[in-house]
Amino acid sequence: MRLWYDERGFTLVEMVVTSLILVLALGGTYTLLFGGLNSFRMGEARVDNQQNVRAALNSILREVRSARKVYPQNSIYADIEGIRYYAGPLNLFIEDSGKRTIVYYWKNKEIRRSVKDAGGISYYGHNAIAYEVPGDGLSFEYSGDPIKTVTVRVKAVDSQDKEFVLSSKSTLRVLGN
Repeated sequence: MRLWYDERGFTLVEMVVTSLILVLALGGTYTLLFGGLNSFRMGEARVDNQQNVRAALNSILREVRSARKVYPQNSIYADIEGIRYYAGPLNLFIEDSGKRTIVYYWKNKEIRRSVKDAGGISYYGHNAIAYEVPGDGLSFEYSGDPIKTVTVRVKAVDSQDKEFVLSSKSTLRVLGN
C-alpha cells in the first residue's frame, strides 16, 4: 500500500508552529519598540522639566539684575486673586526702572509673575512662568541693607517624582532711591 500526501497545503501542526514563531517574533519587536518609546517619553518629560526650571530662573534673575529695588521682608504685600502675598523668603517683590512693582509668587504648582504700575492699585498679569513646581519649590534669600543680592532657588518635580533644583545668585546693577 502506498501512502498518499496532499502536497497542496500546510498541515495544522505546521500552521501552529509557524504562528507561534511569528507571535514570539512580533512580541519581542513590540516590547523593544514600546520600551524605547516609553524611555524616550520619560527622558523628554525630564528635559522639559529642566528647561522649564532654567527658563523661570533666568527670567527672575534677569529682572533682579535690572531692578532698582528689592523690597525687604514684610515691607510690602500684594492681594492677588484673594490671597495676600508678603515680601519675604517665599515671594519676591522688586521695583523696576519704570517704578512698576513686580512680584514673583507660587500658586497652584506654578511660579507666577504679576505687575502693578507706578501709582496703580492692583496687580495684573498673573502669568505662569514655570509649572509642576511643588509648594516648597520657590524660595529667595536676600543679603545687604538695602538688599543688593538675591539668591533664587527653583525646584520642579517630574512625573516620576524626580526633583530638579537650580539655584543662582544675582546682584542688582542699579540701586534706586
